[in-house]
Amino acid sequence: MKKTVALTALIFCAFRADAQWRQLNGPCGGTPTSVAVSGSSIFAAMGDGGILRSTDNGLSWAAADSGIWDLGSISTRGTSVRSIVANGSHLFAGTYGGGAFLSVDNGERWTAVDSGLTNLFVRYLQVDGSRLFAQTFDGLYLSTDNGTSWSSVDSGLAHVTVSSLASGGGDIFVGAENAGVYRSTNSGVTWSACNSGLADTNITSLAVIGSNIFAGSYGDGVFLSTDTGASWTSVSEGISKGYVRSLCVIGSSLFAGTDSGGIYLSTNNGGSWNPVNNGLTTINVWNLLSSGTNLYAGTYGGGLFLSTNRGGDWSAIGFARTDVRSCVTIGSNLFAGTWGNGIFRSNDEGATWTAVNHGLSPRYLYVQSLITKGPVIFAGTSGSGVILSTNDGASWIVSDSSLSSVYAGGTFLALQGNDVYAAIPTGKIFRSADNGTSWSEVDSSLPPASINGLAANATSLFAGTGNGVYYSTNSGIAWTFSGLSGAQIGSIAAQGSDLFVGTYGQGLFVSSNNGKNWTQRGPALLPMSIMTLCVTGAPVFMGTWLNGVLLSADSGRDMISTGLSGMTVLSLCVKDSYLFAGTFSDGAWRRPISEMVTHIDKMEAATPSAYSLLQNYPDPFNPTTTIAYSLPVSSHVRLQVFNILGQRVATLFEGDQLSGYQKAIWTADVASGLYFYRLEAASASDPYKRYVETRKMLLLR
Repeated sequence: MKKTVALTALIFCAFRADAQWRQLNGPCGGTPTSVAVSGSSIFAAMGDGGILRSTDNGLSWAAADSGIWDLGSISTRGTSVRSIVANGSHLFAGTYGGGAFLSVDNGERWTAVDSGLTNLFVRYLQVDGSRLFAQTFDGLYLSTDNGTSWSSVDSGLAHVTVSSLASGGGDIFVGAENAGVYRSTNSGVTWSACNSGLADTNITSLAVIGSNIFAGSYGDGVFLSTDTGASWTSVSEGISKGYVRSLCVIGSSLFAGTDSGGIYLSTNNGGSWNPVNNGLTTINVWNLLSSGTNLYAGTYGGGLFLSTNRGGDWSAIGFARTDVRSCVTIGSNLFAGTWGNGIFRSNDEGATWTAVNHGLSPRYLYVQSLITKGPVIFAGTSGSGVILSTNDGASWIVSDSSLSSVYAGGTFLALQGNDVYAAIPTGKIFRSADNGTSWSEVDSSLPPASINGLAANATSLFAGTGNGVYYSTNSGIAWTFSGLSGAQIGSIAAQGSDLFVGTYGQGLFVSSNNGKNWTQRGPALLPMSIMTLCVTGAPVFMGTWLNGVLLSADSGRDMISTGLSGMTVLSLCVKDSYLFAGTFSDGAWRRPISEMVTHIDKMEAATPSAYSLLQNYPDPFNPTTTIAYSLPVSSHVRLQVFNILGQRVATLFEGDQLSGYQKAIWTADVASGLYFYRLEAASASDPYKRYVETRKMLLLR
């Protein structure tokens, strides 16, 4: 077999630039299942996302669940963190499948504390003085020694699922799902139902102000008992949505967090309620927590909010952990489409964000793509078709409800002239020529294949599929195969007659003649998956799977990493002087474009100060790898490959080269194993100035 050898000038992709990327405070998202405060730290249980901790009042968050996600044990512990509570310096976490955990060092390390628990699915934790209660699938348990041991305390609670706990007047009360309220007068040894007057026994929360006990229900608002639970009366006037998820008290102020109604405040023991939602970007409030004068609200999909003035105003304090699938600019506004949290808008270069989901039900909050046409914003959703806004996201309408039923997956959008195109993964493409009022299907000649992207230039429409690229020159009436058979297309972009295609596992392909011929770029990046592309003149930015953002200034021939290594980047867009990157589970980031382009210019102009031979990439490899080296002066160069017996198997280059950064690409046709590559260089002007270095590499077939 003939050896394939290539040699080009190198812009080596080896500088790490994460420090220049700035993570933005939003779009905020995520659903904290429980919130706790210990000292100056805020903790949020995030279900399958573990535990997050903030030590700067929500400005930044980091994982704090070491010891819970212990994959080394026989049975994986801590599959989902459901509850977190604080008792002084002791933090407790309840998990689904892992039992209860304790941390005494502010969440740095967690240890299991489940001796006596017969079931490790802990649904709920609550601290009451020195007592710690845990609701499991096997009933209610009590620990009086910080979780060291547990005992069952569910006499009278057979088949009851406790959702909340509060104490008042020396008694302990628990609220239960579809079972009302129970009271214990002997520290939980026995329990008795006290439901007289409760019109709804699906109790989600309890709160106490003096001798008044309040019960929040999921359907009929709030109930009040003034006689230690003997009788209850409804106190829900002013709560328009009766689905109360949580109750919380600050002094004499009572707060109710609801589904679909936000937060309500009563200052007269439930006699009347008023909404206090200023600043909330979502009105689905799942949990409330007070700490001093601070009130925290955990929401469904919208993250965590803080009020320092008893609900008068709210500010988002986390979490920038959303999946940002798309971003687009219109005028001074930047829009981000998220997976599950809807659409956000920023008018200050991403410094702050506002959710703009007014009028959208949850089914429309999974946004795959965004495009603009004049003042109109189109959003392609998952399973719910296309929605549009004509007023910067202040309100949205369904573009055509008849499309929703045929959409099953992310919707990809493209604009060509006056026409808007929408494609779904199942292979259907639709066209609208009237700003989304009506749509017609235009895929009759397109072979069945999943569609993962659309792009358009002045003459053609392109569809990236699970089996290569197709194009249409007549508005989708007829389609022709363009090439890249067998390639899984992850993204596609067009600029004039230049086309760029990112693939899953095969890197970047480029066509300079409208898709007639294709060239694979960045051969050292063969195993890389490119999720999104942003073409802005000469620079091409590539968002990748786990390799951050790459940049090429020469149509992909050479690439550098701009940073965010280890992250999966799902969307890219340019606004003013910034490049914005939307990531998988890490929110949005930005970086000045000038930093990245200037770096390329400097590298192209710079002369190396010394000879060097760098480690090949990738390593191990199969069958292609890149070997990079630098020459401080013009030199006579020999680059060869040897096997473990010292036998030469390839000469990659032998001859004269100018000073600069160089690289050679080796496509091996030898057996798997360990190989050595050696660089010999001698200065053209001073033969005594010589350099020899050998490195090893591993070929795995």
